[in-house]
Amino acid sequence: MRPALLCEPADALPSNARRGLAGAAVLHATLFAALVLDTTLAPRQPVSFAVMPVTVGRQVVEAAPPPPVLVYSEPQLRAVEALPESAGIATPEGFHYDTSRIRERRGALFPFLTGRLPFLDELRAAAAIDRQRLRNPLGGGTSQRRSARAPLQLSARAREALVDRSWSRRDRWASLAPIVALTGRYDADEGQLPLVVRGHVERNLLQPYIESSVPDPRFWVMLGLAADHVDVIEFVGRYAREHPSSRTTTELLFLLDELAEANRGAFAMLMDTDVAALTQTASSSPQDAQLARQLQRGYEAWVGARGLDRVEALDARFDATRLAILETIVDTSPNGYGAADARFLAGRLLWDRNDIAGAVQWWRGMKADERTAYGAVRAEIGSALQPDGRVDVLRVVRALGAERGRWLRESAERLARFGYTPQTF
Repeated sequence: MRPALLCEPADALPSNARRGLAGAAVLHATLFAALVLDTTLAPRQPVSFAVMPVTVGRQVVEAAPPPPVLVYSEPQLRAVEALPESAGIATPEGFHYDTSRIRERRGALFPFLTGRLPFLDELRAAAAIDRQRLRNPLGGGTSQRRSARAPLQLSARAREALVDRSWSRRDRWASLAPIVALTGRYDADEGQLPLVVRGHVERNLLQPYIESSVPDPRFWVMLGLAADHVDVIEFVGRYAREHPSSRTTTELLFLLDELAEANRGAFAMLMDTDVAALTQTASSSPQDAQLARQLQRGYEAWVGARGLDRVEALDARFDATRLAILETIVDTSPNGYGAADARFLAGRLLWDRNDIAGAVQWWRGMKADERTAYGAVRAEIGSALQPDGRVDVLRVVRALGAERGRWLRESAERLARFGYTPQTF
């Protein structure tokens, strides 16, 4: 029986068959266009890497945890466990340092060497899938994005004050806390949040740590900084998974690249230090002198067992991680934001390793975008790359030297503002 609300069937086909067919075609075309526009213009949600719980029969299987942000192996440092607790180091010059965090993180001091960052692969894979999406045939470039978070609104003066408040010579993770709090509350693209993170990256992170006549302060402060790197990696990885392509994510990846560079410097410092020369450590805290010795031996054994005890092999290991970070910026940043700066850094890294062809390949891909932290040196290098493929090597060397001089000068001025020099800690 036909329900009462349905119309009776028509007795015959429409009187104008051509008009009927044309109307049907228009209707189908309209529906198809609406479907395409709904697909391409709908807000794109971040890719989720968590596995939802599923029901098997009447039993609920717990959600699998997301894959780890960082996977690393630890050197053998069992002798450290037997060391008595330390009250910290105190030198006659007034240097005080608590080594407990270094001891606690002894197996993860150099995560950019002993570990890998699988979340970078996830970000690049998500970006590759996104590039294959059906695009809006009417143009518009990128899809519209809707965020439940408000954009951070700060005056330039307030932003500078926040960056200054996040400066630290020793405790980088603790000093980052105000910015970490903002990332959980404000939009990842709109507003001032990307600029706050960029200010921290450019002005607070890489600082010169030059050894003074007494080696102990530099040794422990640099190891203490390395002990914070795992926390920063975990934070950046979790944020990047939540925001696979955003300007704040890009700035955090630049932060991660600078940490990797600093991590290489800290490892070189540990390997090159004559532990017997840490006389003030030995006199004030013998157990910390023993800690230094065990750390050096343990990491020497770790790299030796993996064939990384040659400088070239060690550099290649750190470089591979840095290049993966910079490549992720190029592949995932929205509208190419920061891609030119990432290409510059990747090229400089390879240039410093005498891989001229690799450096030039990265540099030739540099194009102007909104991030101009290395705008001046990028322009100079771009002028040194001739259209016929030749490279003005001398001009590149001068440009890179000038860039390093700029960094040293501005870093010294920044240190002086907070009452430090490159040789005080």
